[in-house]
Amino acid sequence: MPREVAVVSLYPLNTLDGDERYTFSVAQAIRTAGDNCQLYARSKCGPYVLTAEERLDTAFSRFAADERSAGDISCRELLCKLADFDIVWIHEFLSSDIVFDLICAVASDQCLLFTNPGHEPLAPRFRAFYCHAKNHFFVEISKDAADRSRRFGPQSLAVAGPVWQSQFCAWDSNNYWLRVVDSISNTRKI
Repeated sequence: MPREVAVVSLYPLNTLDGDERYTFSVAQAIRTAGDNCQLYARSKCGPYVLTAEERLDTAFSRFAADERSAGDISCRELLCKLADFDIVWIHEFLSSDIVFDLICAVASDQCLLFTNPGHEPLAPRFRAFYCHAKNHFFVEISKDAADRSRRFGPQSLAVAGPVWQSQFCAWDSNNYWLRVVDSISNTRKI
């Protein structure tokens, strides 16, 4: 049965440099593997720290499979939609304090993934306030990035490229583990 996946970028996807291209590639890999994916991204850059009202009013663009914007929704609307997904994957999680609202909107029977290609203005605040949970996993694009994310929680790994099913084999919401296949085809749990 296909899983429902939300990929949420806290950095706008209106420029296609490496980080933005990676986010689009991840969404495409999820769809190619047979899972359903909805991609959302902050519509424009703004302050990294916002008031509660500003966070809830922040616009997020929805992207169709062809990478064209399918319109905007507010963060308030996005938070309500997150309950419909099995997996929520936050890209550029250190780019805005909206990350804390997203974390709060994810239930314990959902899998929450974090990826940060390097934009880290919120790193000190995240380190101070984030509380690790068993259903949270840091999935980074390199070993160095995975090592940096271990400061937030032990469930951190490096995944080469925007792969999906070939490495993310299973999420067990009852036992809180994510099975991955590493580059030498060994199955392991984190």
